[in-house]
Amino acid sequence: MSQLPSPLKSGDVFKSSAVKAINALIDYIKSHELKGDNRTIRLNQTPSGIMISAIRQSGGGGDGTAPEPYDGPFAVSYDAERELLRVNGGWCNINGYKFTEVAGTDSITPEAGKLCLRVRFDAAAQKITDPEFVIAEPDLENFPLAEIEIIEAGENEKYVEIRQYYVTVAVFLLGRECIYAKNKGSIDG
Repeated sequence: MSQLPSPLKSGDVFKSSAVKAINALIDYIKSHELKGDNRTIRLNQTPSGIMISAIRQSGGGGDGTAPEPYDGPFAVSYDAERELLRVNGGWCNINGYKFTEVAGTDSITPEAGKLCLRVRFDAAAQKITDPEFVIAEPDLENFPLAEIEIIEAGENEKYVEIRQYYVTVAVFLLGRECIYAKNKGSIDG
């Protein structure tokens, strides 16, 4: 691996010293160039820099076996016998300070759409609701966990396909009406 060239010193012949320094810089940059093989590591050049990402491998432990199913926070699976979705428990963070443990469930009727964790600010009660699992479009109050697709395969036969979103903590930023704005510049009401 090449090293950074030394700075030019007074008394050096500028032309030859500058050429040597520039060539040394080029060699140094080449030796530190990021490389991805597009099998395990992918590099994407973006306007703001280079994005490095790992490519998920098929197979469990490199021995050609099937990968283990995801079983982490908010993992979604389908119970074909009961025809219900099962969701593991996990954690949600509300407004950056309140961490809440969310219990899992095994009683969600599958529907096509996005399975979300919902938390709302109830303005009338001035409190945040308990987290619940719903099929909804992701937005401020609905954090997406998985996409559910129902595939009809003939008479009375259907398959449920789940595209899991890997979530460690569902994060919500909820607000309430600004008293100052509501009272037109007064906090007294």
